[in-house]
Amino acid sequence: MSRNRKLTRAARALTDRAGGVTYAQARATVLEHATAAIAARHGERIAVRIALGATEDEAADQVEAIQGIAAEHGTCYDAAEEWFDAPENQVMCETCGWVWAMVCPECPKGCACDDTGCTGWRHRDFAVAYDHDDEQDAGYYEVDCPDCGGSFDSRTGYGCACH
Repeated sequence: MSRNRKLTRAARALTDRAGGVTYAQARATVLEHATAAIAARHGERIAVRIALGATEDEAADQVEAIQGIAAEHGTCYDAAEEWFDAPENQVMCETCGWVWAMVCPECPKGCACDDTGCTGWRHRDFAVAYDHDDEQDAGYYEVDCPDCGGSFDSRTGYGCACH
């Protein structure tokens, strides 16, 4: 059921219960109560994040990020929060933004910051999974060398170690 339909039904129910209240007044009252409930729920969510150890600003940013995840994936806040808090989804490197689920066993730091001696195979796997379609379509992550997995494309930074 759409939110507009719910709002209409709630406003009509209020006009039926309260004699002399116009539909416009009832609709404004219902919207005011809904807005207050949303604000209260937002405040509760921030309080939960603060209880988990975040500062007030960090908590507000985290709640906003969780709401963005929920909207992007079409899921509820609780499911998005569970994903957000999962250890494998925590950022391991602030420089490159890799999360723990993306650890590269060949890199000294485990992330994309230092690829000394790394063939880059893991980087490409996660780049395809996490990056934008336009980079994939442009062939940015193509693997050219069948032996080492390195790319002959200088844009990737993971050159062929064999040739």
